[in-house]
Amino acid sequence: MRKFLVCVIGGIFLLCICMTLDPGLCSAQAAKERGKINFVYLGPMSGSAAAYGEEQFAGIQLAAKDINSAGGIKVGDKAYDLQVYALDVEESPEKSVTRMNEAISLYHPLAFHVGHSMAAMPLKQFAKEKGFILLGVSEVPAFTEPRNPLCVRAWVKVADQGPMLDYMRRLGINKIGILAHSGEVSVKWAQVCKDMWGKRGGTVVGEVTYPVESTDFTSPVTKLLSSNPEAIAAGGHPDVRAANILKNIRELGFKGKVFFGGACRGPRMINLIGKELAEGTILVGTAFEKGGPKIDAFKKRMASLYPGKPYGLIYAVAYEAPYLIKAGVEQAKTVTDLNKITEGMEKAVGPNTSPTGLFSKLANGEVELNLYPVEVRNGQVVPVQ
Repeated sequence: MRKFLVCVIGGIFLLCICMTLDPGLCSAQAAKERGKINFVYLGPMSGSAAAYGEEQFAGIQLAAKDINSAGGIKVGDKAYDLQVYALDVEESPEKSVTRMNEAISLYHPLAFHVGHSMAAMPLKQFAKEKGFILLGVSEVPAFTEPRNPLCVRAWVKVADQGPMLDYMRRLGINKIGILAHSGEVSVKWAQVCKDMWGKRGGTVVGEVTYPVESTDFTSPVTKLLSSNPEAIAAGGHPDVRAANILKNIRELGFKGKVFFGGACRGPRMINLIGKELAEGTILVGTAFEKGGPKIDAFKKRMASLYPGKPYGLIYAVAYEAPYLIKAGVEQAKTVTDLNKITEGMEKAVGPNTSPTGLFSKLANGEVELNLYPVEVRNGQVVPVQ
């Protein structure tokens, strides 16, 4: 005998077909059904930084696929699939707020992963009011200072640039020029860099800030070079912009070192301007460049999945982001209490929960990445010994 049970849940009719009168089997079938956790990426999917956004979202998509195929996110006897979406905010603070509201209306996400400071900073104030967890790719100190318990910095921060500045001092560099754009991340990076360089006994001989919407960097670079720096430091510049800046710097005859902050990862920049112009550029390095069993295996997988694409740390960090949510939800044993979930992240995140080995822990709303100076040598980004 067959028994047909029609259930109405949220206006959706579900037909449960049980091959027996035993109600226990219906309960077991229901227990196997998975819930959904929505996760939204906000980043530059068009414009000059589109390749950066594409790389981040590709990492998020692969993580969701891996999490779901491994049984999902588990809370007690309930499992949840991670559903991911992407909305384009270009590099606009205004669009980030508009797209946030659109995503909340359409998807009611548990969390956002936001691709850069210009999008992340405006959303910080809305996390508690609108009810979401915010994972931000932002170097700006204000993202976690003051602390919002629902906001997590899933990226390097400005204050982490010390090892790279130490390397520049070991090279005998004393006088630097600082190049910034008018966006908050670059302005703050320049301020912190100036202070840290002074504490290391160095001198800042010139500072130039140009409008963030600029595409021609000849004028600001020419002005900065007139101060006769031995090296140039620039923060808040993704690979495409960094490539154009570096090309201008070299074409104007500057032979000294150039240091780009965490937004510039290197491989895409090298592809754009060639290894000769990129040679000697100093960048922020992580375990991604230094290597290790987990990250080496992950990089091999990336190379097989995306042959010919210069995917790197940006991809790997984005891949890690859904695992932060997974660790927090499973530790907190809830999908609704946001504060417990972020508290759960701080307890759960560590080398064992980090699928790539990049995140060693999470404390005070910030993931910890071990950083090292790296340098472009013969077209490769290599750790500095």
